[in-house]
Amino acid sequence: MEGFYLYSGIKKGKKLTATGLSVFNLKEKTVLTSAGTHYTLSEALSLTQYAKIYLGFGINELGYINENAFYSAYCQTIDMIRSHQPNAVIYAQTLIPVNESRVRATGGAGHLNNDRLQMYNGLIRKAAQVKQIPLLDLYSAFSVDGILPAEASRDGVHLTGDYCKMQLEYLKNHTIDFDTLYSP
Repeated sequence: MEGFYLYSGIKKGKKLTATGLSVFNLKEKTVLTSAGTHYTLSEALSLTQYAKIYLGFGINELGYINENAFYSAYCQTIDMIRSHQPNAVIYAQTLIPVNESRVRATGGAGHLNNDRLQMYNGLIRKAAQVKQIPLLDLYSAFSVDGILPAEASRDGVHLTGDYCKMQLEYLKNHTIDFDTLYSP
């Protein structure tokens, strides 16, 4: 998500990301910045009300053995965000496929593979359904025959600038406002 923020050309919104941020460390990790100040995610979410929040978790968690712990932590993350941002639309994003050939060629970890990634996408889909939040299917948007195209990433995982711009266009075209989503 940091690369997305850097390379997509996005001009609006606030960046609440950190290198290596995961659903397992976001409660204590204090490198989330807003106007140059360090906060935990909970502290940062208490400062401003947002209309939309996009969850980009999962790729850093692929190496964890306990998938149930990921699912539980992902759901707890949604609950925590809702407690601070009751009027925001929270979007779950599936993981973008990886290019396993590029991952191996650049020395990437063995757990960075599309079979494992798809299992995590299933957990993200389940959490979105259970927590009743919109799901953005980035996997389908970026998959070509089940993999990320080679030109989309230098290391098989992180998107190049042009593909970050494609991701931004996808997000812009797949949004919904709070009242439409949760109207009685």
